[in-house]
Amino acid sequence: MAGDILIIAEHFGGRAESVTLQLLTKGRALADALGVGLNVLALGHGLDGVVADLKDKGADAIYVLDHAALGAAACGTVAEAAVAALRELAPDRKSTRLNSSHIPLSRMP
Repeated sequence: MAGDILIIAEHFGGRAESVTLQLLTKGRALADALGVGLNVLALGHGLDGVVADLKDKGADAIYVLDHAALGAAACGTVAEAAVAALRELAPDRKSTRLNSSHIPLSRMP
C-alpha cells in the first residue's frame, strides 16, 4: 500500500458516485505511469451496491469499512474512521489499531 494511490469512494443511496468512477479511470492511468498500485476505500454502511459498482473499474484492491455507526455518521466520525483505515493500510507509517470501536477493515476480492 505504501506508495500506492488511494481513492476514497464517494457514494450516495448505496451506489458509487460518478466522480469516484471517473477518478478510478484517471487513477489507473496515473498508477500505471508511475508503476504503483491503485486502491479504493469505501466507508459507510450497506456498501454492497457501492462495492459492486467499484469492481472491475481498475482498482487493484477495494477496501471496505462497513459498519452501522458510519451509516448516518457525522463528518468527524467518518473522518476518524478514514484516518484509522489509512493507518491500517500503511503500516510503515505511525500505525495504531484500526480504531477504538474495532470496526473491521475488509479487503474485497
